[in-house]
Amino acid sequence: MVQRPSSTKSITPNGHSSKSQSDVKGVSFLLLSIQASLQQLGADKLCSTIMEECVASFQKRHNLTDGDLPERIVWKESSLEALLRLLDYLRAEVKEQLNDQACAQQLSLCVDQLTKSHQLSP
Repeated sequence: MVQRPSSTKSITPNGHSSKSQSDVKGVSFLLLSIQASLQQLGADKLCSTIMEECVASFQKRHNLTDGDLPERIVWKESSLEALLRLLDYLRAEVKEQLNDQACAQQLSLCVDQLTKSHQLSP
């Protein structure tokens, strides 16, 4: 019998798979960075609200506390196109790597709203 190397993936108490707590913290940092970037770009209220809910629910589902989060965000993206690419990347990451469908759906809603409010083609 061939034994596979043990995976670093585990199942959290709420049923979400996670490679490691550092992956979850990294995604949380990117979510907070996106949220700060949206504020800097003057995103509409709906998109801002979607991201606030996404950040809060992601942190709750993955049991992150204030102590797990950076004290301040030092990176903000000022280009709308780059921000949309980051949102797409992060959506795929949370969906495929962290198996967090709810967060992926919220990120998709934010992309749709940003695209619509800035009249960009998807």
